[in-house]
Amino acid sequence: MTMLFRFFNCVRCAEIRFMRLAAKKCHCFVCNPCFAELGRTCLEPALRRIVDYLPVGNMLTAQFHRAWRPSGITRDAIAWEKTLPEAYKAFAERVEASEELPNIGALLDRYLSCASQGTQNTQCEPDIHRQTAYRVWSYATIALPTKLIYQYVEKRSAKTSARREIEILSHAYTKAVEWGYVDRHPFKGEVRLKGEKPRTRYVEDWEVLECLALSCQRKKGSVLIIQASIRLKLLTGLRRGDLLRIKMTDIREDGIHVTPHKTASTSGKSVIYEWSESLRQAIEIVKSVRPVHISPWLFCNKFGESYLNEETGEAHGWDSMWARFMTRVLSETKITARFT
Repeated sequence: MTMLFRFFNCVRCAEIRFMRLAAKKCHCFVCNPCFAELGRTCLEPALRRIVDYLPVGNMLTAQFHRAWRPSGITRDAIAWEKTLPEAYKAFAERVEASEELPNIGALLDRYLSCASQGTQNTQCEPDIHRQTAYRVWSYATIALPTKLIYQYVEKRSAKTSARREIEILSHAYTKAVEWGYVDRHPFKGEVRLKGEKPRTRYVEDWEVLECLALSCQRKKGSVLIIQASIRLKLLTGLRRGDLLRIKMTDIREDGIHVTPHKTASTSGKSVIYEWSESLRQAIEIVKSVRPVHISPWLFCNKFGESYLNEETGEAHGWDSMWARFMTRVLSETKITARFT
């Protein structure tokens, strides 16, 4: 019983491991025949309140529901979502029902629900910045003093991450004005943070040649597929995400048809890269080194699937392969700095 109410009171700030443990303990307690009556009279109302309180579809809620579901509560009765964006959307509907937001945490819940439904940006903003912003500011009041922004950035050792988190918080307040939760942005136009230095890294021709000359023992995948992507990128200038989204059906008689993902939801215009001898050769090289020839994707993993996760905009498998490739490049060539 103590574990249950500790689980209920700490649900927004406890660690995931503790939540899983609490769910398992609740499951063992309620399923014990000796406490069946107590479970129906005392625990079930509390568990119903937990179901209403937690952001549905969250990992913690999913673990709790798998452990035990109160009697009389069906799967449809609980707002059970398959993906985290759907869960945030369902939770946002609960937030919209209240006229006022108790703290910044409620605002970030609503903001993250909308962000999860939108398209991913070019650089795939790491979730770690959103999570850190949530942990730091969730219990602060909506009327946030400007001086706290400066104090936070000053005390934080990771200045770049701090600026990213403030950007997320600022945009959340911009959306709060749009949604009618606040009348004005509390620190827009009042905070002047020192900007980052622009990147001046330029990949020179000799560096590209060094990468393409790197030896490979395998006949498919690995180094060869990275080198093939470099050749194709040099000829088309496509971003990493657009390269990984190319399907075999996009390779047609008049050229390669590509709809840039960055403008797909706005202009939606497609670009046709007309055939040249170099482009045809680059495509044939990619086809010859990909691990699964019958895959619908031009760049595919050993299972014939795309490296890119459309829901998150991330390509962990490809990034890991590129990181290993760059490690070899730095150790076996004259290149001294990584690039992407």
